[in-house]
Amino acid sequence: MLDYADRARGGRAGVGREGAVDRALMRRPTIAGEQAEMVRRLVLGGDGVAVVVGQAGTGKTFALAAAREAWEGSGYRVMGATLARRAAIELEDGAGSRARPSLRS
Repeated sequence: MLDYADRARGGRAGVGREGAVDRALMRRPTIAGEQAEMVRRLVLGGDGVAVVVGQAGTGKTFALAAAREAWEGSGYRVMGATLARRAAIELEDGAGSRARPSLRS
């Protein structure tokens, strides 16, 4: 996965439509500016693989739900990857994205 991520960087993979991002963000009037910026970076950046890091309870899953909606609104199928089974469950429940742990602990 790391090799793919390195090769994909800047390759314009998975770039969503700006209108789909705008719609996803408008459906979440409580989304914070930093969260909206993350959604725009993820969906419009085109890096192929992106890492989202933050403390528990900072709204990552809420923002990822908006990103998932924007990608799907742009015609993409979305799957999430996590390091822990618990995080995969939270991602599925909170963001609506099918997720599985990518590493065994």
